[in-house]
Amino acid sequence: MSFLSSSKPITDIKVVSNKTELPAGYQLLEYSADGQKVQLWEGRHYLSVSKRYLCFSRQNFDIGCIETAGTEGFTLIDDNPPLDKQVVITDIKIQSNTMQLVEGFTHVDQTFDDAQPALKKHNLLLKYSKRTLVKQAVTQIIFVDSGQLGSVPPKFNILPSINGYSLCFMLSPINNTVTTAPKYNVKTVEQQLKELEMNSGAQMNQSNPIEKVNPMEFIERLPFKTSELLGFKGMNEYNSILNNKIRVMTEDEIESKFTFDFSKERKIVEAAI
Repeated sequence: MSFLSSSKPITDIKVVSNKTELPAGYQLLEYSADGQKVQLWEGRHYLSVSKRYLCFSRQNFDIGCIETAGTEGFTLIDDNPPLDKQVVITDIKIQSNTMQLVEGFTHVDQTFDDAQPALKKHNLLLKYSKRTLVKQAVTQIIFVDSGQLGSVPPKFNILPSINGYSLCFMLSPINNTVTTAPKYNVKTVEQQLKELEMNSGAQMNQSNPIEKVNPMEFIERLPFKTSELLGFKGMNEYNSILNNKIRVMTEDEIESKFTFDFSKERKIVEAAI
């Protein structure tokens, strides 16, 4: 006998008419432990078009959805609620539909996909509990042929037969400890820069009595000295050069100053030829 094994608690169970129309994140329980197809709608299969299948989920659901649980059960919380907000299934019952419903259990009375009666002659009842208040929950469910109940694995609870198959479930210890993540003081970039500036100023004040330091002050204190290669004798001469306006030379002045007579060079080249 083989069946799917997981230590994660089961959080919801639904009944569907069409096995291809499962809710997102749910797993179909279509076969019994010995590999036989399980059909939960009671009666002769070839005389009826009605089908019923069981599916289950191990996803996390918010505790706040218990009060609003209707035909479609719980509303899935996509962002994974914290542990103290989650629910798990802690008990399952199958009873005749002529019996009074058990208090504290949720009745799965309709199919998820088309809102038809979930079962023909029975009621499927689920007990949801706040995860952090319980020490164990349903972690395994299997179908077993009602004529082979002697083969049910140990620690499984056997429920009344539905159309020749018994739903069996196992309770296992679960980790219900709430771990609180450490709270970090998230600071903006501006806050971090401001604190860095304040800390730098405090360190500067400890080593220097000057409260505020202007970098330009240090530059202005440096003595001005020009290279001796420039021939400047001092700041006065340097300033006089800077203050003189640069006069633009005329074309004739440029011609007379920079024109070179190449006649001698031309005679040498001609004589060599």
